[in-house]
Amino acid sequence: LALITGLVACQKEYEAETLPAHQLSGEWYVQTYYQDVQTKVLGYTKFLTYNTAAANGRELWVDDMGDIWPFKVKVNANDDANAFSGTGTNAYLGDTTTVTITGGKVWEDGTKSTSGVTTDSIYMELEFSDDPGEKYIIAGYYRTGFLEDEH
Repeated sequence: LALITGLVACQKEYEAETLPAHQLSGEWYVQTYYQDVQTKVLGYTKFLTYNTAAANGRELWVDDMGDIWPFKVKVNANDDANAFSGTGTNAYLGDTTTVTITGGKVWEDGTKSTSGVTTDSIYMELEFSDDPGEKYIIAGYYRTGFLEDEH
């Protein structure tokens, strides 16, 4: 019994490791708007933001999972400001089509989900090179996992 107690007492407590830009990464439910947040063109869809393989806090994948345009683009991330922006080649189309993201931002506890749960919010403005001069806005909330918030 003393041996078992001694072994348990010597175990280190697990400390979860966090990667840079973890505040920007997640699964979201977003809506898509045209030009301003008054003209909704698409209701809630699932959306992803996640670290690149570099995991350095300076790059972020923004991925609509093929449900909006479709697009997947790597942009610059500012881990300290919870912000992201940039222009990148659309990885889904595999050609020279680019996506420009401006004003990308995540706010911790910045909104409420459709069920009323406080959660993080996300916002960004997009322009696609094959639709120049047209601005699209994507905004929504962090997926809570509650059935009432699933769309």
